[in-house]
Amino acid sequence: RQIAIGKQAGNKRAILIGGEPTIHPELGSIFDELQKQGLNEGHAVMTNGQKLSDADFVDRLYEGGVRTIHLSIDTANPSTYDQLSRSPGRSKNQWKALENVLSHGGFNIYIYTCVTQLNALEIPDLLEALSEKAQSLDQESPTLVCAFLKPIGDGLTHRGQLLQSFAERLETAQQVLHKATELGVYVGFRNLQACLDPKLVPYLVDYYIEDASLNLRTGESETYAHSAYWRRVEACESCGHQDICPGVYFDDPLDEARSLFKALGNDGLS
Repeated sequence: RQIAIGKQAGNKRAILIGGEPTIHPELGSIFDELQKQGLNEGHAVMTNGQKLSDADFVDRLYEGGVRTIHLSIDTANPSTYDQLSRSPGRSKNQWKALENVLSHGGFNIYIYTCVTQLNALEIPDLLEALSEKAQSLDQESPTLVCAFLKPIGDGLTHRGQLLQSFAERLETAQQVLHKATELGVYVGFRNLQACLDPKLVPYLVDYYIEDASLNLRTGESETYAHSAYWRRVEACESCGHQDICPGVYFDDPLDEARSLFKALGNDGLS
């Protein structure tokens, strides 16, 4: 029913997210139903990569119509992985998954990294490791999307250990961009405000996508539910980016936001 409603609303592919979609007991049936509905390929899977360490499973994803792999890798350091992960000791599986997906050759792939205090300084090393792995397979290094941790869920519960200040986020983004430029690798950033450094605007992924929710009862698109978590500070009200920048997360450090955020013009935006 969900697939039928999604198709009727104009969707042409499915994006399977989590929990962890690769361990869903009915994953094969989901792909079968998508194909019955005429949605044969172009699907995306967002995964931690553990199951993709099995090359046969990667083949099954492709046969099911998956063409984009969002692979969550937060660090190249196994000890940091163990600190961040609910399944310690499995860092090597992510790198085997990356190898399998790159070697397959049939997927668009990007790496999604959640930026916290624990892994921020290591992200340039992660870029280096990704580049080296791709080169060893004679493949292009995958794009890296850095998503700065939002203060909800575990991010809010453990904010003292995990959440960066706005100034730290800016420094991290600048260092990552510098390293990516040096390596010739594409990068993007999520949950980062343009006014921290307007030069980062071309790299802000949130400026190129629009999130929405689909009401399965009515089949109508609705405002994305997470918008309820955002708020604005004074500078946002006169900013030329206010139609595409959400502002600041509700539980982010608002005093720091008030001191750092500044209104921007809308030059270059369309």
